[in-house]
Amino acid sequence: SYALGRQREYYDFPAVRKILKVFKEDNYRLQTLLREVCSSYPFKYRKNPENAELVERKILSDND
Repeated sequence: SYALGRQREYYDFPAVRKILKVFKEDNYRLQTLLREVCSSYPFKYRKNPENAELVERKILSDND
């Protein structure tokens, strides 16, 4: 959800299952999880880029 900038939807679950399968097969290596998330269809084609930008700006302003 954090990586997408939105809540998961029903159409994200095939990608989530694939990510978890590969993650498990590679002995739960963090780099595998990150690679799979970043190369997943939902991450590459996020639906709410405006909301993600707003969240990013809020995070940055909170850290000032």
